[in-house]
Amino acid sequence: MEQFHNTSYGKNILIDDNGTKATRTKDCFFGTVFGAQPLKPFQPVSVEVTSEADEWDGRLRYGFININPQKIKLNSNNPYYMTELLNTGQVRVRKLPYEVSKVGHTLSYYYTPTRKIFVSFNGTPSVVTSSGDWRGKVDFCKPVWPILDLYAGTKAIKIVQGIYAFPSVLLFFIPVMIFMIFSNMIAVKT
Repeated sequence: MEQFHNTSYGKNILIDDNGTKATRTKDCFFGTVFGAQPLKPFQPVSVEVTSEADEWDGRLRYGFININPQKIKLNSNNPYYMTELLNTGQVRVRKLPYEVSKVGHTLSYYYTPTRKIFVSFNGTPSVVTSSGDWRGKVDFCKPVWPILDLYAGTKAIKIVQGIYAFPSVLLFFIPVMIFMIFSNMIAVKT
């Protein structure tokens, strides 16, 4: 992800630094942002927490959404519109763990063609499957955009590029991808 969506975001969000920084300006609600473009498999969303709000309990929520952000009408009167989005059946989100929700910590995540979600905190990869503490669902066969909700204690994030690209995970998938390509080529010839 290179930029946040510049026209669709929560009413308490300020997007600046050429669309790469999102700041919740007040309260602990209305802090949802989206990526400017749909994601491709293996395309990481990488952000760094740049500001915290000590007076609120809670943290960043992150994930994927099938709804084009330009078509989303956020209910500016409902502080719990994330629940409205989850009820569409086209959103899958997870809370950032407390221990990595502090200023300077980073989060990177992406999905694979096999619908697995990979998450990295501070550059250390780990696999997250479709179960566990993810809420909602998303169809990875359709376009997906990143969604991040600067909720409560998370006040600001910025997009970081190229630092958290999961090199050890990609090294595992390269041979698998090569095998799949050659298998398809052989199947086409026979």
